[in-house]
Amino acid sequence: MEKENLHELSTEELIKKKKSLKFAFGLMVGSLVISLIVTIFQTIKNGFQLLNITPFSLLPITAIIYNSITNINKELKSRNVNG
Repeated sequence: MEKENLHELSTEELIKKKKSLKFAFGLMVGSLVISLIVTIFQTIKNGFQLLNITPFSLLPITAIIYNSITNINKELKSRNVNG
């Protein structure tokens, strides 16, 4: 996957990208919380199973989205824009 240069995007594009990433981040956090709750109850009921590690597979994706939002915020701050 090619890394996108944030310096080349317009301010409007950065704000739009940040908004969509924040929505995706919210979905990922929500999915992570729900899957953790289900995993805890399933572990209590049935004991540990291999599928109990599934919620932890969402952590890297969530971290990547969070890092992208942080980079966009830094770029917007360097442009003196509150996005």
